[in-house]
Parts: sequence; C-alpha cells; structure tokens
Amino acid sequence: MQKESKVMIFGVITALIMAMPLAAQNIDPYALGSAQTLTSISKTATATVFSTDVDNYINYHKYSSVKFDSWFGFITGKPYSANDPTGWLSTGYARHFGSLYLGTWYQGNIYQNTSGGDKTVTLTPRYDNDSQILEQTTKTTAYTEGWINTTNQIEFLIGVAGQGIKLGFYESLAINENDGKPGQNETEIDLKNGFVQYQYMVDEYTVKKGTLKPYLGWGTNIAVAGGNLMPYLDVSMDVYNDTQVNNYRDYSKLHGKKQNDEKTSVGEGWNNGYLRPVGIVGAKFDLAKKETIQTTLELKYKLDMFLYGNDYEATGYKGDSVNGTVKWWGIGGNDGYVNRTTKYLNRTETQTQLTLDITEITNTTHTVTPIYKITGEPADGFRVGFIAQVPLKFQSQSSKNYTDEYNITENKYTDGTKDKYSKTTHTNVSNTETSTLGAQLDLKLGASYKLIPDRFTINAGISATPANFTQTVTKTLPNSVSRVTKEKNTNRDGNVDLDEVTVSPTNGASAEDKIVVSNTWAGYMGTISGGFTFNFTPTAALDLGLTAMTNNSFTVDLASVNVLFSIKF
Repeated sequence: MQKESKVMIFGVITALIMAMPLAAQNIDPYALGSAQTLTSISKTATATVFSTDVDNYINYHKYSSVKFDSWFGFITGKPYSANDPTGWLSTGYARHFGSLYLGTWYQGNIYQNTSGGDKTVTLTPRYDNDSQILEQTTKTTAYTEGWINTTNQIEFLIGVAGQGIKLGFYESLAINENDGKPGQNETEIDLKNGFVQYQYMVDEYTVKKGTLKPYLGWGTNIAVAGGNLMPYLDVSMDVYNDTQVNNYRDYSKLHGKKQNDEKTSVGEGWNNGYLRPVGIVGAKFDLAKKETIQTTLELKYKLDMFLYGNDYEATGYKGDSVNGTVKWWGIGGNDGYVNRTTKYLNRTETQTQLTLDITEITNTTHTVTPIYKITGEPADGFRVGFIAQVPLKFQSQSSKNYTDEYNITENKYTDGTKDKYSKTTHTNVSNTETSTLGAQLDLKLGASYKLIPDRFTINAGISATPANFTQTVTKTLPNSVSRVTKEKNTNRDGNVDLDEVTVSPTNGASAEDKIVVSNTWAGYMGTISGGFTFNFTPTAALDLGLTAMTNNSFTVDLASVNVLFSIKF
C-alpha cells in the first residue's frame, strides 16, 4: 500500500507540473474563448462515445453513477508555450452532504497580462544657437500596448431527490490597461515665457472587449417502459461588450492659468455589444439494455438570439440607442468633436463635426438535432460505440448599414443674438436580409480496450462530417436613395435664410428586391483521437489523450496532447 501511495503521489506531482498554467505571459488580447462543457480526455479520445467519472460527476443525469466514500476530484490543464501562450487550469471536486450531492468545477487562466501598458516620458530641450539660452522644452508621453486578460469559468451541480440542478458563470475579458492611445502622444511645449501648449491630452481612453455569461441547467431521470427517460433544460445569457473610447483635448496655459482656446476632440471609437440569450430543451431515452448493447435516442431544440442596444454617449452627442453596432469618427477622415467651444471678443462659437456609422442587426437561429447512439461490449474488456447526429439549422439575419454625418456651428453673441448653421447627411450603404438553412451529418466511432484489466486502458476514436449542406438566400432590399442632405441656416435676426433638402439617387438602383441563392456542400472534415488511462490504484488514474484534425485531403492540420489526473476516496 505504501508503494502504491508513492506512485500515486508521483503521478499527482507530474500532472500538476504538466497542467499548471503560467501567469503574466504575452497573450493575444482578443483571443477570447467561450463557455465550455467539461469533457474528460478519455471521452475526447473516444470521439465523445464513452464517458468517465470526470464527465459524469458534473452531469445532471449521471452524477449518481460516480461512486466514492468521501470525495472525488481531478486536475488537468495546459502550460504556457511560445506557440500557444494561453495556459489554463481545470480542476473539479465533489462530495456528499447527507442526501445532498455537490459537484464543483473550475477552469480558467486566473489572470494574464502582457508586458506592455507602460508610458515613456521624453523631455527634449531647445537652446538659442547664439546665446545657448534655453528657449523651449517639449515633454512627450508615449504609451505602449498593454492588455489584461481574465478567462475563468466556475460551475456547480446540486443533486437532490433525483434532480440535477446546474449553476454556472463564465467570464472572458480583455482590457487595455493603457492610460492613453499608443501612437498618439501627449505633448507639452513650454516656451519658457509663461506660455505652455498642451496637445493630445487624454480626456478618456478605454478599450475593452469580453463577455460575462451566467447559465442554468436542469435534468432528471424517469424510468419508462424498462428504459430511462432523461429530460433536460439549459438557459444562458451572454453579455458581450466591445468598446473603444478615445477623447482628448488641446489647450494652453499662461502663467498657470488656462486660456480660452481649449479644443476637445473625439477620436475613432465604437460600441458593438450585445445580449445573447440561448435556450436548449431536449430529452434522451435509454432503451432497455439487451445484454451489453445500450441504445440511446435523443432530440433537442436550441434557440439562439442576438439582441442589440448600443449608444454613442461617449462622444458627447445625444441620441437614441441603436438596435445594432455603432462606430464614430469626424468628417473627412479627421477626428471629430462635439460641442467644441471657442470664445471670441463678441461671440462664443460651438461646433460639432461627427460621423456615426450604424449597422442595425437582427440575428436568430433555430436548431433541431436528432441523435442516435449505440454502445456495446463484443468482447471482454473491449467496448465500442457509434453516434450519428443530424443538426438542422435555420438562421434569419438582417443588416442595415448607414452613416449619419453632423456638421453644426452655433454662435452666441454678446448682444444676446445668435445664429446657427447645420448640415446633416444620411448615407445608405447596404440593406440585406439573409436566411440560412443548414444540415450536416456527424458520425462518431469510439472504442476502449482494457489491455491490462483495472490498470491500463487504450482509447481511440474517429469523428467525421462527410456531408454538410448550406443554403443561403440573401435579399438586397431596394435602395433608390443613396444620400439625403439637410442644410439649414438661421441668421442673427432669427430668420431662416437657408432650408434645403437634397436627395441623391443611387445609380442603377432597382425598385425590386435582388435575391441571390447559394448552395454549398462543404468538404470532408474529420478528427482522429486516441489515448490511454493508467490506474495507479483503484481510486487514482492518469488520463492522456491526443487529437489530430484532418481536412478533405486527409492531411493532419493540428495535434494536441492533454493530461488529466483524477482521484477519489
């Protein structure tokens, strides 16, 4: 027993070393993943045909099949490498509290960041050529790219009275930790006569992207006609954010007093967030087992929606939120400004120059998937299984893209009068509706052989998609008007001396819809997987797996190796 314990401890240490991610390494700031379903290495190696305790302990249908006296746990992960700097850790734990079962699972990188995010301050003096008196100093503050990334997922399974309830939360965030935009340097020019000029001084700089996703699931087992009916329900809400704000100002000071020449600017920015509710309802049915043969039928329905509501308040320009994404900049490729105020002797001028690029979006997908699975043990210690599924997908999308350009100047005079000039230009870019119908055949074959009973098991699997059909119908709506320009001027007397609306037709525009139908048969895609499970003791195991993807020419594109250690007492 002591020898077995030493072997087990050595295995734990080995697995920890191989699994532990490294923090504070360079990362791809936009390499954001998505919430995962826990899948053991053995299940992956057998093309998801056969599951282990690692899969079952957090499964609302199978948690009761995991037998242990005190507790169950596992650990796996991926270390940092130069080619794939996204190390992660995955670990789980389960135990009973009387009649209550509790399973927990964590996966993530905890925290990672790039080595950037710093600022460099440079002071450059300028002297008079003759007297060598200091005439001017220029202080430049430059920012370098620097990102903070956190990607973490935690999940709980509560089992009570035959019911399994799953609660989970996933987050994946990338935040630019710079105080200012790289390549846009803050500049202070001191003329050494009390006058100091300030350029590109940061007012607000924010770049962030990521998702927060709470989710909930339920499942139970019901004995029916000698078989087992397993209904389930999963719901989630993906809260996605993708934002950039770059506001800055130029101004000057004389003997420390701010002058009336401040100019606020709005650099390129965007707001592309959405809410993504997803609901899945389905049921599995295990037919009555015939000797070693188990047949399972499953049918599930998935509803996937994208809901948009983004505003452009960060620019300072007031307006309603849009059911889509929005970008902004100035006019003519320059940075914009909103309510920029300039004071003169007899008047105060307020100017706005801003372009909004808006894409109104709808996106809803319905998927129905029938699944057939059969497993058996034709020989002692040798298991084989087969899965066939046909996802049927219908997706409805629409995209309406246009730009609104605002050029507004208002003057308020010291005698109480005012005038105002405004020019707004609405430009239609595109307006399409797309319907997609998809169907594919997914086949999976898995096998598991106990080469040394209760000690060493070999796993292998093949996944293939031999048929994948997609029909896309794209309708381009009529766009007979490409641009509408409204121009208005109100003079100091309060009279409107200019009020024009100019409509520009689209060249070659049609009053009818344009419909394009595209039918696509995708090429063969497949995955070959394999691995082994080594049991140190009846309660401790080391799981190793290898996967390789193949394309329609049957050449290997990618391979990865994973190790998992599990233990129960």
